[in-house]
Amino acid sequence: MTGQLFRIAELAFNRPLLIEPEAAAIAASVLLPRIGAEQLVDLDGEMPDTEASAFVGTPVRRADGSYAGYRMAGDGVAIAQMRGKLVNRGAWIGASSGLTSYEGLGALFSVMRADTAVSRVVLDVDSPGGEAAGAFEAAAALRALDAEKPVTVLVNAVCCSAAFLVSSGASEILVTPTASVGSVGVIIVHLDRSASLEKAGLRPTIIHAGAGKADFNPFEPLPEAVRADVQREVDTLYGEFVATVAAHRPKRLTEEAIRTAGARVFRGRAAVEAGLADRVATLDDILKTPAARSRAITGARGAQMSGQTENQPAPDAGIPRAEHEAALTAARTEARAEGVAEGQKAGATAERARLKGIMALDGAKVSPAAALALALDTDVSADQAAAVLAAAPAPKTGLAQAMAGQPDHDLGPGTKPGTAAASGSLADKMAKRFGAGARS
Repeated sequence: MTGQLFRIAELAFNRPLLIEPEAAAIAASVLLPRIGAEQLVDLDGEMPDTEASAFVGTPVRRADGSYAGYRMAGDGVAIAQMRGKLVNRGAWIGASSGLTSYEGLGALFSVMRADTAVSRVVLDVDSPGGEAAGAFEAAAALRALDAEKPVTVLVNAVCCSAAFLVSSGASEILVTPTASVGSVGVIIVHLDRSASLEKAGLRPTIIHAGAGKADFNPFEPLPEAVRADVQREVDTLYGEFVATVAAHRPKRLTEEAIRTAGARVFRGRAAVEAGLADRVATLDDILKTPAARSRAITGARGAQMSGQTENQPAPDAGIPRAEHEAALTAARTEARAEGVAEGQKAGATAERARLKGIMALDGAKVSPAAALALALDTDVSADQAAAVLAAAPAPKTGLAQAMAGQPDHDLGPGTKPGTAAASGSLADKMAKRFGAGARS
């Protein structure tokens, strides 16, 4: 359908693009000869269901049975995709055109935010970039999603220009070994059709009012004054691009580093070294990492790299440092509990061995309440516990009183009296260490 093809062509020419130059050239070479050729979209203008990572997870369906735009892979992991060239608005474009709209991405991010079954998101990216209009809004939408549910971008196999701008809003960007990342830049392709019109015997007459109204039209060569104006627009947009990426990835990139790299594209490990990605991984690697543990590891690494102080905000989160640390602690606790509950018997076995080792010490026979406190309320080893018990004063109460909540004795510097009973009964402590089954 010629009209639809012209609408697609309008997205590629005479407007700012955040796209790889080769992709822009390919679009020109394909679209220009085909204006008037076969249609690229279906007659109804409906976007067919296109499933993300179709070999992993289960597709999520709406109430009417249509595809919601993402799949669930267990453990609350939603897998979505951002593929093909990116345009601002384009729900009318079918998947066969190879385009994805920012409008659709924003709606998808909102749905995943509202889905209580989703605890984290993997965004599968394979895009050379696209239209500048809408790209910054899509990046902000992904950032908002990441603030509530951690987002991991997996680049397989291209994430360039506008696609990288959007992806920078995620907690982390992972790349497959051969994936390409970068091309931070802006390009405008002016389509001068004057020669082809002249060859066809056509001469357009442009009648307009208002200075600059006919600037950048495709029916005549581009005047130098207009070129200079367009260059200023490109430079401004590039500055916003650089500033946004630097703000989203402060631990890995500065504006100076981004400008130095320019529009170069980096592959695999080189992308990590350049700060454009965080590590090399595959989808299987991501799915093997529990959600809480993934956030804890990422946050701890970020805090170490940023060298923040108590009064500084947490990396990429916009919250006080104290709240950030509390969130990390909760995440680590949750990860430990999830690991035991999921059958990670090795850790549970080691913990039981530590407890038995402490309770078998000679010092435990003299001060059983103190030994119990060390076993259940600390993570010290049996050797460390032996040293503490040897230096501890004589006990003031028995084990029964300690278990009932009565204070026992001072275990030494940095240890409060009554530690053994401070957080509840022995059954509560056992349940906390080994799961609810410890009560039975």
